[in-house]
Amino acid sequence: MQIEEIINILQDKYSGIVLREIYGEKALFYNPHNYFKNGVYFCTIKETDGPNDNISKLNREGIYRLSCSIDYICYERLFGKKPSRPKRGEYVKIGCDIKFECLNIIMPHPIYAYLYWICINSPNKEKFYEFLEFIDISYNKAKSKYDKKFRI
Repeated sequence: MQIEEIINILQDKYSGIVLREIYGEKALFYNPHNYFKNGVYFCTIKETDGPNDNISKLNREGIYRLSCSIDYICYERLFGKKPSRPKRGEYVKIGCDIKFECLNIIMPHPIYAYLYWICINSPNKEKFYEFLEFIDISYNKAKSKYDKKFRI
């Protein structure tokens, strides 16, 4: 799927979201009242490698990483115990043999898995819609966090 197609689907599906270019990636925030400069992250799309994030090999033509945050119960059901926070410039150490550059596979985020973030590189349509269930969790998590902050 193309990035623009994914963004259009997400903007049609979820209310109160804001798209921003930040830290070299497209980030979707929940921010219905614009109380924050950005809002609460719930989904990112990264298209290029960075100095501390290049294990996904995103500099390949047409490759991107779609990421979102899920809850710990869902994360542990999928991947087991969450990994420790990696040192700067390093990647999470997980108990299975995942190659973070693989395409169309739902996997722990190579850096932010310790925060229950997961990702998929360049999903096809079928895998995107499977991943969308996790984006639903992430959106609801962001909405809840936002609502608590403003006691809505």
